[in-house]
Amino acid sequence: MRKSVRLFLWCVLILGLASCGEERRPPSDQSASGGGGGGSGKPGNKSGSSTAGLSFKDVKPIFAERCVGCHLSEKPPKPDWTVYELAFGKKALIKEFLKSGNMPRPPGKIPANEKAMIIAWIDQGAPKEAVEKPNDGGGKGDGGGPQNPQVAPALPPQQGPETPSPVDATPEIPIPEDSEIPAGLPNTYEDKYRPYIFEVRCKTCHNAATDKCSIPDETCMPNWLLFSNVMAKKESMLDRITRKPGTQGAMPMTGPLPRNDQRMLEKWLNSEMREKADSSKYPEDLPL
Repeated sequence: MRKSVRLFLWCVLILGLASCGEERRPPSDQSASGGGGGGSGKPGNKSGSSTAGLSFKDVKPIFAERCVGCHLSEKPPKPDWTVYELAFGKKALIKEFLKSGNMPRPPGKIPANEKAMIIAWIDQGAPKEAVEKPNDGGGKGDGGGPQNPQVAPALPPQQGPETPSPVDATPEIPIPEDSEIPAGLPNTYEDKYRPYIFEVRCKTCHNAATDKCSIPDETCMPNWLLFSNVMAKKESMLDRITRKPGTQGAMPMTGPLPRNDQRMLEKWLNSEMREKADSSKYPEDLPL
């Protein structure tokens, strides 16, 4: 009986010592097997979507594939969206065209993911270079520094010249001097402005198919091939054609009108805006 009790006590003592040894054993480094996301384990998922931190180099290939067919081949040429300054200057219009489905053509030419990327890039300010996020010293599971790094005190703002915004880098676009309108034509919509300005410079975007001004929540692209639309929107047209070429909202998108043609159009828009020639009332409308 005593031997049995003694044997039982020895067993209890041995088991107690074994459990104490387990408690003193240091915990294993779980990061070696991938736990916690650190060391040689698998990287965690990146935060944000695939459209975060975009730059011009991300969208330039889309412009090159989907837009240059018209924007480099048509005459007069349309803005080359693969040139950053031109794309930046028209970014609001590019976004408007993409959302309305008016561009690129034909409709459905651009996949939804590419359209979303360009719109996201514009919403981020249309940066030329990607904005790098500063390193926060490493967090949990990234193999970096301490979990709670000391934050350095903020330095006072440095006084110095302001960094110009990308719009300041918009290149000077030369304004042609030679008129594209033949001399001697009656100063009317039908004889001068429709065939030599609106047909040549505007109808790609402003035509019957794109004119959805009467539809709620649709982009208004008036059809300039209708005299009544030009009459109704003459103030807006005056504003657009007198903006600095290359800046946001400047029209025509194909490039600035020759200086003399723009002056003639401005003067006509500020006048009674005759639609057709009438030689009985205006002797200058007689055929040459």
